[in-house]
Amino acid sequence: MLQLLALLLQVLLARGVQQDKILFLSMVAAPEAIHKLCGSYPGMKVLTSEIDRGLDENCRIVPGIGEFGERYFSD
Repeated sequence: MLQLLALLLQVLLARGVQQDKILFLSMVAAPEAIHKLCGSYPGMKVLTSEIDRGLDENCRIVPGIGEFGERYFSD
């Protein structure tokens, strides 16, 4: 996910969007991702509803919210 976001940010910046005009919204974030984003793009704003403990060995947020698709689309 972080790699996809970095690619998106590169496209926006290449098209002339200023960092201070970019607002990244997320439901849950890991501290490692926030530090990396803010370190690479210091002018960008980051807004998240929750910061979890960190990432596991598969780079998934711990404890996270589970599989969002299953929670959203299942009964």
